[in-house]
Order: sequence, then structure tokens, then C-alpha cells
Amino acid sequence: MDVITKITKTKREYNVTINDEKVLRLEKKIINKLKLEDEVDIDELIKESYDDLYDTALNMALNYLSYAMRYEAEILDYLGKKHFPDIVINDVLNRLLELKYVNDEDYIENFTRSKSASLIGRNKIKNDLIKKGIDVSLVLKTVEKCFSMEEETENLSEFILKQDKKHSELFYREKRDKIINSAVRKGYDYKLVNSVIDDIISEDENISENTKLKEKIKKRFYKYLNKGEEIEKVKYKVFPFFYAKGYSEEILSSVYNEILEEMENEG
Repeated sequence: MDVITKITKTKREYNVTINDEKVLRLEKKIINKLKLEDEVDIDELIKESYDDLYDTALNMALNYLSYAMRYEAEILDYLGKKHFPDIVINDVLNRLLELKYVNDEDYIENFTRSKSASLIGRNKIKNDLIKKGIDVSLVLKTVEKCFSMEEETENLSEFILKQDKKHSELFYREKRDKIINSAVRKGYDYKLVNSVIDDIISEDENISENTKLKEKIKKRFYKYLNKGEEIEKVKYKVFPFFYAKGYSEEILSSVYNEILEEMENEG
């Protein structure tokens, strides 16, 4: 026999703790008959409380579903945290499945559409769904069905274009590496990113863009140099100014070295 080691009563919930381990939700009238150190038959207690617990759990689950679409594991976790017996939880879930209020495949499709609209790649979408406790084979099959490789490639192209504009101040190599890393973190396959990126950003275009950026930095340097300030002191004014605007160490150092070379040649 098991022993009741704690009884908890609140406005919302009546629980007993069995053997200092398992917390079990029971019907109010059953709890009121019990006292500490009572030896009990857990199965019998659950049987006596079943109808009331089932109705309560079903209503709580329906209310939980009213706020957002849920998946099976989420319902199990939610009711488990409310300390309902396993048999009640499973019966409620089965009822929700019968009513089609819970459907993991529908949840995966809805989740995938939402994330793909935010330009998230398929790898991250799959991993996020699997971490939720949804069946792996169902995740893989459903994501592949509702988010094709062609659609993912289109999203990736859009993502790369946005990143290209965002990192316009970077040299081509640094920009390319940064975009690839960002795309992989976003959930795109590394091989796919490599096969797409060079069709979208070109080294020639970036050379022209970097030339303009370097001229802008030089202009800032000479604003102070022409006043007679030492280049080392000017560096500590110019670098932080452009760092704050997102310019890279590479392009700033490149301009700095070019100016040093020009000054040496003039000297």
C-alpha cells in the first residue's frame, strides 16, 4: 500500500502527495475523506475521482486550445503539470483527437507556413518541431510536403538580398562569409547556400561599392589630418565613428594603411 505524505487544497486544485514523490490530483470529496499517513490504493482513488477529473481536465484542455493551436505532447505536458492521473490525461487527449481539436500534422503545416514566411530554413523548422516532442518521421514528411525545395530556395534568395544590403559596408569576402553563417543559423543547408549566394552577390559589384566606402572613410581621416592632427590620434577618432555605423575592422584598417603609405610616399 502507498502512504499519503501531504495534502494540498487550493481554490483550483486538490492534491495528495504519495510516498513523498508522486503528486496526484483528486476530486474534492475524495480528498476531504483522507488524512496524512493514510495507507491508500492509488488506483482505487483515481477510479473514484475519474468522472470529475475527466470533465475538469477536458474543460481545461479546451480552454487551453482556445488561445492557440496545440500539439499532442503539449497537451500531455499541460495536463501533467496540473497533476491529473495518466489515465485521465490520455483519455482526454484521445477525445480531443477524435474531435480533431488536436492534430500534429495540421500543427506542423501551420508552424511551417508561419516560419517560412519569416524566411526560416527547413533545417531549423524541422529541428524546432522535433524539440517540441513531435514524432520525427511525421515532422520530416510533413515539412517536406508543405515547404518544397523550390520555395526554400526562393526564400533563401530573398534572405541573401536583405543581408547583402544590411552588410553593404563589408568587403566581399567578409560579407559573403557573414551571410553564409547567418543563413545556416537561419536553418538553410550549407550546400544550398553556397550554390545560391554567388548568383546573387558578385565580387565586381562589391569592389565598386567598397571603393565608395573607402573614399568616405578617407574623407573623414583627412578632415582631421588637414588640420595638422597626428594620424594615430585621428585613428582613434575615425575608427569608433565608423564602428558605430557597422563598418568592419578590415575595411577601416585597409584605408588606414593606404593613408600611411600615401603619407610615406609624400614624405
